[in-house]
Amino acid sequence: MAFPAQSITVITNAAVDRSELQLKELRAIYTMKKRLWSDGQPIQVYVLTPEQDSHREFCKQVLGVFPRQLQSIWHRLVYSGTGEAPIELNSEQEMLEVISSTKGAIG
Repeated sequence: MAFPAQSITVITNAAVDRSELQLKELRAIYTMKKRLWSDGQPIQVYVLTPEQDSHREFCKQVLGVFPRQLQSIWHRLVYSGTGEAPIELNSEQEMLEVISSTKGAIG
């Protein structure tokens, strides 16, 4: 799913049978409310570190939240024992490599 005005692209592993995601679904995935793809495969969420401009823009422009708000959601899930936080990656190149080799991945 591309957001050309902001130069933001969300990618999934090739095993994920989705060419398009609705914004509502994308928000549910990144707030860890949606945990499985429609085929039952677990969703593995990857994000860039909060210090990166592209992560901040993705949070604000696509998800409609500040990175700090998103991290707060993840921390609550982790500390309550009801979920996990996404895995943080250090670069877009690392994101491409990890997503391409991880079934169910999105980033």
